[in-house]
Amino acid sequence: MVIRLRCYLGLVLSGWAAVAGAQGCALPIPFHYVFQTQATATFSSTNPGDPCGLGVALGNGAGPTASGFLHYQRAQPLTSVRYGFRVDTRALSPMHGAIQLFSANAPVAPITPGVPQSGVLTISLVQNSPSPLLRFFGARSGNQGAQFADPSLTPGVHTIRVQIAVGSGTAGSVRFWIDHAFSDQPDGVLDNGGTGLDNAAWIGVIGAELGVSTADSFFRTNHAGAIVAFDQIETSDDVLFFDDFSSGAQ
Repeated sequence: MVIRLRCYLGLVLSGWAAVAGAQGCALPIPFHYVFQTQATATFSSTNPGDPCGLGVALGNGAGPTASGFLHYQRAQPLTSVRYGFRVDTRALSPMHGAIQLFSANAPVAPITPGVPQSGVLTISLVQNSPSPLLRFFGARSGNQGAQFADPSLTPGVHTIRVQIAVGSGTAGSVRFWIDHAFSDQPDGVLDNGGTGLDNAAWIGVIGAELGVSTADSFFRTNHAGAIVAFDQIETSDDVLFFDDFSSGAQ
């Protein structure tokens, strides 16, 4: 079952607490925590009680740790999970530099090849001409390290969906859809040419984050104040999730 959480872009207003109080804006399950540093994370919803849309803008003079994102953590990792979200990048045209938009993380960080990596999947937006690249970076065992795909993403509003499978050999893979439904054929597959990512060492997905982080110096210099907006968040992770009473800030 996929939980679809609908809200709409273009309504990013003031600080999230004020908007939540005025409109009954609710953070989308299971992303119940928000982290921000040297950035402004703003929230709004179309109707009272609807899930929030998230807008993130890095501040002037922001450093390499500047970020704003939603996140959560589970009690036990999942070996199969889907995520989806809509992102508006029109404020970044033309885009400079690179940012991370999404990551699904493991409870462990295997060393491959020689560098600890806890990300089962990361999705980044990377400068390219004439359109930036949407980089899908999937963990893979062996000396070759992670596998990636770089489809172009025209500036605008796009829906990104992923299906992550963690397992040995061919059981490990990542499928992704751009502006298509899960029921459609995927627009791309990370499976090491059919032999699989063999990503069982990562155990599974223990949590995820969605927003703007890991911005390089080119992005921070050229896009201070530019809002990257997210909404229509969906996930197959519909069980109760872990709360350690210390994650995030509200």
